[in-house]
Amino acid sequence: MLRVLHAGLLLLVVQAAWSCSSGSSGCPCQDGYSCQEEVKCVKQCDSPEACGEGESCIGGMCQETGKQQSYIVPATLAPLKLDVLWVTDPSTALCRGTTVVARHFPVAVEELKKQRDLDLRVAVISNKSSNNHGTFANTPATWFLPACGEYRVAPCIEDTDCEDMFGLNWVCNSYSADLLYNFNGSANSYCIFRCVDDGECCKEFCTQECGEDEACKADMCLEIPDAGCSFQCVNGGDNSICSEPPDTTDCPAELPVWLTEESIEHFKCLALVSNEPYSANLEQGMRAAWLALDPEGPNSEQSAAFLRDDAYLLYVFVSDEEDCSIDEDFCAPNYRCDSEAEEAKCDKTGGTCKLDVAYSYVRGEETRLCCGVIKKDYYGICGLLGEFKGTEHHSLAYDPTKTDCQSDEDCEDNWYCKETAGIRKCKPNVFSFPYLADYGHPPGAPIFSLMPAADVGQLLRGPKEDPTQVLVAAIAAYGRVDAEDTASFISPKCLGEEGTEKEKKLASKLDKCLLYKDAKDSDTLGCNRDLAKEGCEQFYQSKLACIEQCFVASKGNADHIQMARNTYSCATELGAWDFGGRYNKLVQMFGPNGLASNACMDHTLKSNVQDIADLLARRTVSVCLPRVPEEWETLAVTVLAADGSEQTELAPGEDFTVKSSTSSCCLPHPETGVCTGSSAGLLLNLPVIPSAQLKVDYSTDR
Repeated sequence: MLRVLHAGLLLLVVQAAWSCSSGSSGCPCQDGYSCQEEVKCVKQCDSPEACGEGESCIGGMCQETGKQQSYIVPATLAPLKLDVLWVTDPSTALCRGTTVVARHFPVAVEELKKQRDLDLRVAVISNKSSNNHGTFANTPATWFLPACGEYRVAPCIEDTDCEDMFGLNWVCNSYSADLLYNFNGSANSYCIFRCVDDGECCKEFCTQECGEDEACKADMCLEIPDAGCSFQCVNGGDNSICSEPPDTTDCPAELPVWLTEESIEHFKCLALVSNEPYSANLEQGMRAAWLALDPEGPNSEQSAAFLRDDAYLLYVFVSDEEDCSIDEDFCAPNYRCDSEAEEAKCDKTGGTCKLDVAYSYVRGEETRLCCGVIKKDYYGICGLLGEFKGTEHHSLAYDPTKTDCQSDEDCEDNWYCKETAGIRKCKPNVFSFPYLADYGHPPGAPIFSLMPAADVGQLLRGPKEDPTQVLVAAIAAYGRVDAEDTASFISPKCLGEEGTEKEKKLASKLDKCLLYKDAKDSDTLGCNRDLAKEGCEQFYQSKLACIEQCFVASKGNADHIQMARNTYSCATELGAWDFGGRYNKLVQMFGPNGLASNACMDHTLKSNVQDIADLLARRTVSVCLPRVPEEWETLAVTVLAADGSEQTELAPGEDFTVKSSTSSCCLPHPETGVCTGSSAGLLLNLPVIPSAQLKVDYSTDR
């Protein structure tokens, strides 16, 4: 049963009376004692030790052990002061998705404003940190490339295949039948709607955000095909495609570098950032976020002006590709910058030219390498490269005469420790590269080059003294867990049920898929038919792990290098999505303050934006407490029914947690009402709707 709390006016009824001063009427207490509700003098205390035997210190007074101090607190949501850094993906592959998100986020903000007082700042940056180094964006896009047009990723060989799936005028862009599918079952083909004029585009696509909502369809597309519709037919002829230009024509001539709750309607003007050259198409969302707000980084003034000490900080990442943030200390041996021209090229791509001591020693002469970047050849598969583990490990990994592991446990997931001629090296296991770079043969994959997700987590917490003030949400692809394996992109090849001998050998290395296959074969609960069934949680997680491993094996399939790079973990009307494994790692670093919102589960992305609003409701202070609990006190919280009777006792940790002191909660002077400090607040892991109250009991057994 869904339990809900009801919001009302912020009032406080204290069942245990406040202390009265010494000598007050009806209660002539001596110094150090206070008047209790029974009109008797009780000893004041600041610790359990100050009280006598059989007594406990509750609410600053010595009382009989077992007593409690109770308050009735309406569940009015506390004010929310929030700074948001939105990391957007301006690539052509996600321009349609970015447009949708840009429309929905202001709507979510308006809903928040109805529930609580909101003091908001929102800044937007691009995940292309090589170009902008994390500076706030305030120049809206005025055009999209034709590649932003409408298409549907789907298996097809003939135009009729597309017409059967999507209707008339859909044509197939395909490869030969033997190259149609990747190892995980994702297709290399797609269908395009060939248009004659704008009206055809509007008629075909104006309702794609509506799903089955007929009212939405009626509103979006009136009887006139192009009413309220901005789609255009571009290119013309055999290359025609329907494209929706950026919804920025009504943006102000001058935009601030961040928005507030009053100007959030202009969010689309920041989120749809101006197009950037493909030469900088290295998606480094994590690094960009760090550069944007690093108090000691290149944008320290920007950070100081934007962040407020008493505000929550929310990072939002939106990306259809894996994060490719390169560690600034990683220096690629295949990217030398000894000459001025090479150094200029390194600088242009966002790198730093440095003397590499280890490589210089191997070569016998001083050698400068471009650090913090990789070459374009590996942009599409950077998620396979592995995390940077420090300069010492780097020099061991790239020196072919040195060992960098002792066992498989020393290597990352999907890697293993391989011994050759007495030298042990971490090598890819379930995928492969044609060549691995090393000091002896510099050309090759720049392995162990990515910023560790754990390090990024620490860096993103850096601007805040209180880590509970930092939240991270990532809208990315985390697999479509469907009852049908093929719909989840777990192919029979991944399970070793089909394929060549070489493919079956690869399948035998997919340990997570082998575990899923065992779970599937031994399923007695019917989890394979109903994943949401009680008791199927472990089965669900097993399938999800196989989806990711199957994706990795397919993305790094060296037998079909170019085709393999088209591998995706799910496809929606908004495009194909890579598995966002690194974003998933990052949000896990933040525990309940992290959110991995799965873009594979809703083709409109509307629910993904709502997920962020729900995170704020759960992890920011919901209800202010009448006082800060002492360290020896415990709290019990009960939801009261409308008649005041007890209804539902909330479980500590599961249903609520206590934030000891927060600027969201004013501690008023009992007489003047003026704030004299900060009180404690409750974080409620429950939905909140108008009208009930909470009973909060302070007690102790000390």
